[in-house]
Amino acid sequence: MVFAHGNGHVHSEGDLAETVLPVAALLLLVVVSVSSSGVYVQAVGSAR
Repeated sequence: MVFAHGNGHVHSEGDLAETVLPVAALLLLVVVSVSSSGVYVQAVGSAR
């Protein structure tokens, strides 16, 4: 799968990992910060 950027560069799936990894790291950071604040524990407790 090949997709083009607005700047004219064409990237393959290999370059897609360079975009997914930072996003995944950011999501992980959000999850850790939320769970450490206790919001995640309250959400799980209310869901049960």
